[in-house]
Amino acid sequence: RVLFRSLDAFAEADAEVENTTASLRAHPSVLEVRWQIYANLEKWTGALEIASAIVKLVPDWPSGWVYRASSLTELNREQEAYETLSAAAARFPGDEIILYDLACVC
Repeated sequence: RVLFRSLDAFAEADAEVENTTASLRAHPSVLEVRWQIYANLEKWTGALEIASAIVKLVPDWPSGWVYRASSLTELNREQEAYETLSAAAARFPGDEIILYDLACVC
């Protein structure tokens, strides 16, 4: 029962983000929130699009790369997840989350 309330909360949060101006919706921090919402609602195709936008907008944020790889993994696209994490590991060699996720994909 609590799970359903949580899912309702994520759906409500998604609707609230939709009500913001387009320029705010495109801000990387808002995109991160939106990715979390989509991931919790298991909307993986949309989550992948959001994560890819984060990587494009702020390639120096490791989180975008992790979100992208997670989305790809959930979509059963492990090879692309591996490639994403390999590129991220080269970019952020000390990032433990990226290295851990890369090991999990392997």
